[in-house]
Amino acid sequence: MPLSPEEQEKGSVEMAAVLADIAANPWPSDIGEARVLYDKMGPPIAADIRTQHITLGQVSGLMLTPPELDEDRAVLFLHGGGYVYGSMLSHGGMVAEIARAARCRALLLQYRLAPEHPFPAGIEDACAAYAWLLQQGYRPEQLALIGDSAGGGARHVDPSGPEARGPTDARGGGLHLALG
Repeated sequence: MPLSPEEQEKGSVEMAAVLADIAANPWPSDIGEARVLYDKMGPPIAADIRTQHITLGQVSGLMLTPPELDEDRAVLFLHGGGYVYGSMLSHGGMVAEIARAARCRALLLQYRLAPEHPFPAGIEDACAAYAWLLQQGYRPEQLALIGDSAGGGARHVDPSGPEARGPTDARGGGLHLALG
């Protein structure tokens, strides 16, 4: 269905604001400064979402719990950012709203970033987070692996490994969604 003239105008105004913000905040050449700017772009986590910091070996994560949920399901979210940028700050607000809409907990993983931690560090971290969720009592069919951009690519890896087929098993398993 085509957009109404009012919707088109609203979209034009919103896009102009985004472009003005980008112009006012040029991308830094320093990777540390660029990461700070990237994190500032993320919306805050809504006040009614419970947060719990999780430590998984070398990495951390944020378990986001909406007010109403099905205790038997969870999401593992792998953030975007080209494996170089992105964090719980840049993606926390968005993932909290995914948890709310899905009515389940969401684990937002702060996987190790390149170039300090080259491939396959982020993939190893995602596999460790998936294993941790299984240790918490979730079964593969109760888990959704979701990611945006780089995280959308990372979630295509079978996190259970060849020994124990999990969510990418052709026989069935969890929901997989790649955004972006």
